[in-house]
Amino acid sequence: MFQRAFYILSLMTMLLCVTACEKATPPVQPVTLPATIKIVVTIQHKDLIYHASFSPDGKSIVTACGDGTARVWDAVTGKPLTAQMQTGQLLLKAVFSPDGKRIVTASADKTARVWDATTGKPLTPPMLHGDMVGDASFSPNGKRVVTGSGSTGKPGEARVWDATTGKPLTPPMKHDEDVVVASFSPDGKYILTGGGSAARVWNATTGKPLTSLMKHERMLQSASFSPDGKRIVTAGADRTARVWDASTGKPLTPPMRHGKLTFASFSPDGKRVLTGSWDKTARVWNANTGKPLTPPMQHEGMISVASFSPDGKWVVTASWDKTARVWDASTGEPLTPPMMHNDIVTVASFSPDGKRVVTASQDGAVRVWVVLPNE
Repeated sequence: MFQRAFYILSLMTMLLCVTACEKATPPVQPVTLPATIKIVVTIQHKDLIYHASFSPDGKSIVTACGDGTARVWDAVTGKPLTAQMQTGQLLLKAVFSPDGKRIVTASADKTARVWDATTGKPLTPPMLHGDMVGDASFSPNGKRVVTGSGSTGKPGEARVWDATTGKPLTPPMKHDEDVVVASFSPDGKYILTGGGSAARVWNATTGKPLTSLMKHERMLQSASFSPDGKRIVTAGADRTARVWDASTGKPLTPPMRHGKLTFASFSPDGKRVLTGSWDKTARVWNANTGKPLTPPMQHEGMISVASFSPDGKWVVTASWDKTARVWDASTGEPLTPPMMHNDIVTVASFSPDGKRVVTASQDGAVRVWVVLPNE
């Protein structure tokens, strides 16, 4: 009798505790994000996508694929607009000219080439290099192309070419290791190159160096001009990003320490720097002081790349956790749910109007997403 009474009392005590706990713990409220996302286009390739970007008017997309082809697609319907631009080996980059009428490609077959963005037909003979070409881009007026070439552990070089004839305009701008970055300054007068653990600025007409080497302690991951062309930001595997004077090559900020970096770039107004890291985060920094402006934007895998929206208000990140995401550039808070892929996301960038995002993944898919602010 005593045991039965004790059992009933224990049961009543447990029920009272459960009831009290339920009353004490408020229900979890769903998080409402400021914006939603919607897939508007999916383009499926049979191989890895190394690059994808919008045209200057935002109406089309060019993709560079591991099967050695580039192609232009309608950004609204996903239908191909050109024949395949075929090279001998995998394509590492394909970008539009400033007027959107041409494409330049960089290939592992040791060539770069200019193509018609309407038909996909070649406009120049191959621009021949001594090693694989990892980077290529047009000058701001579209009349020249700069390329960077080399392979790991071997000397590399950059070179300027006539975008109409495909003929070289400068002697090679040489680095001790492969050149992974080659780009024009916003006014077209200078070339920025990055190879090994250092970046350098060159005269775009003569090919002569203008600055000392801007060195990291380990491999350089990225380098780019500020919008006004007066500064350069670099990211290194030595866990630092840094802002430099583009006329002297001298550092302007202390190192921005952020894990093993994969990427760094300026905001559209040049006042901030965005970095992405192996530590699974992206971060925004003050470009004048080198101090962080946001908390880390956290993924579950390393950051492949990150970029600002054209108005500088948003950031988009691509990650090895198979997602991309849009964030508030002022607070570092997420604005949208994750944009899902089936494999590592290697590309994420905004359309020129900032309303859409293009992503690409090692699953072979290129997707266009529209960002829809919640009312």
